Amino acid sequence: MLWISLTFAAPSLGVDYVPFGRSDLVWVEEEQSTGTLVGEFDGLIRPSLTPYLLVPRDRVSWVVGMGFARSAETSWTGEQRRKVTYTGVRPALDAQRYITDHAWVGAGVYGVIPIVRDVSTQYGEAEQAEAQEASRQVMARIGGVGARAGAGAEIEVAEGLSIGFRTHLNGWRGQRISEDSYDVSTLMWVDAGLRLQVQL
Repeated sequence: MLWISLTFAAPSLGVDYVPFGRSDLVWVEEEQSTGTLVGEFDGLIRPSLTPYLLVPRDRVSWVVGMGFARSAETSWTGEQRRKVTYTGVRPALDAQRYITDHAWVGAGVYGVIPIVRDVSTQYGEAEQAEAQEASRQVMARIGGVGARAGAGAEIEVAEGLSIGFRTHLNGWRGQRISEDSYDVSTLMWVDAGLRLQVQL
């Protein structure tokens, strides 16, 4: 933070608020979630309220976001132990160019980095190989990349405190793999959100 403060103008911390909507309910009803709780559309790694760090430089600001979710299940059968963990890390980076003092246009990229582990004291070489293949398939289902472009505006309501709104056209590319197939899916949608931002 010290290096950022010396190199750039004063950064800001903010939160994006996108309300839970009917589309989220439909997504769940259609069983489109990954089943691991840590995927892009599972609700934990990208909740309704998401934090970000905004670093301004001239008329361009860089917006950095980071999401994280982890689920773990451990089971014991006698002296045998098995632990399965699902982890999703969601970095995001956007550039916002201000066209006026209060309005901006921007674009960005984001993605989910999956980490899946399935370990057991009872696995032999064959069972471990099967577990690794199953984990690879789950990782493909969790992971993905996306891009977005949009615009927004903000206004300072008090010294160092601003509120605003933004809207984005989002694109997402996911995949599913098995031993004999590879399926790619794409999704595009528009969302809008409210923002609250505090200058540090």
